[in-house]
Amino acid sequence: MSPELRQKSQEAYPEPVLAAVEMMGELMEYWGFKRIHGALWAMLYLEKESLTQLDLVKMTGYSKGAISMALGELQDWGVVRVKRPLRGRGMTYTAETDLAAMIRNVIMRRERELLRQAQQRFDNAARFAADQGGETGQFRAERLRVLSGLTSAAIWTLDRFVSTGALPFSRLRTFFQKGLGSVSTATRTRGQDAL
Repeated sequence: MSPELRQKSQEAYPEPVLAAVEMMGELMEYWGFKRIHGALWAMLYLEKESLTQLDLVKMTGYSKGAISMALGELQDWGVVRVKRPLRGRGMTYTAETDLAAMIRNVIMRRERELLRQAQQRFDNAARFAADQGGETGQFRAERLRVLSGLTSAAIWTLDRFVSTGALPFSRLRTFFQKGLGSVSTATRTRGQDAL
């Protein structure tokens, strides 16, 4: 947060609380979101009453346009809810407080979709490599099938997490113990034969 924004925010929050708001911004930035997303969500989460865009502008020093854009993006992700105007205050905003639901939503929209795309590409590349034939093509196809299998296990794990709230690593553990081990053995054996 810039010194100007920090000074403005210090009027709304004591230093330790402001440090926590900034930390949420840093965490969100690390996870691929914008710093403002984390800071605004944290501010809304820490308030008993819903806030207007103007409240957030005054509390943060960000422009109304930046606040408006960030709130729209946060609504799209399902982590901020909008409330209809109340007694002439204009639209007000509150943070989603079901943290597990927020995380599951982001995982389904972002991480799972990326894994699905990765698995599709690994499968396509494996078929192509196998069709190329020869020792190199078969070797690559086998390795690409390993990557696809790992991705499939990761998707299964994420799906179970989303549906149950638990992280069952059994499929990944089995994959590493059996699936990856057998491929590694086959690869080592083939490599020794070539010597």
